[in-house]
Amino acid sequence: MKTITYSPLRTSVIFGLMCAIGFIPVNTVLGSMFSYPLPFRFTIWLCLCFYSLLLVKWADKKTGSLFFPLMLLFICIYMVPTGPLYLVLTLAVLSWIRSGLCFTGPLLKTIPAELVICFGSGFLAQSFSPNTSIKWAGVIWLFFLCQSVYFVFFGKEFDLKNNVKASSDTFEHARKQAEKMLISL
Repeated sequence: MKTITYSPLRTSVIFGLMCAIGFIPVNTVLGSMFSYPLPFRFTIWLCLCFYSLLLVKWADKKTGSLFFPLMLLFICIYMVPTGPLYLVLTLAVLSWIRSGLCFTGPLLKTIPAELVICFGSGFLAQSFSPNTSIKWAGVIWLFFLCQSVYFVFFGKEFDLKNNVKASSDTFEHARKQAEKMLISL
């Protein structure tokens, strides 16, 4: 039986494309039920929920750990007065989930990484001044393209299956794997 391997980089890009394609119909359907900005905010929240599920799966963490940050952001859908503030809060929750819950590391390393990658991609997305659903769909895909950069720079530090910090020495890592195999015999 062939084992299917998942690449967080590739999956993030494909997921971003799926969110971009799904943004227009979901936003349109919700727009027929609710007034602006609720459909837009709820659609963005849904994208974050599904992406968070992917992150939790890759990090082999419990899904329940997502409840508090996502519920907090859901409440913000109704409470936050401006769209840009809601988007900044969404970026903060994404950073919290990714670097605080899923792929934890030293704060002096994760905070600058999240500031550059998450808020940098958010700033880049906003620089296109999206004001229609089609533009927002393109910006969402661009955002996830930028988010996939996280796994280019930091994905190698974590064994995504076992959530164990990978050894910086590949020979040491191979030796530990060989020891595990010998012990299991």
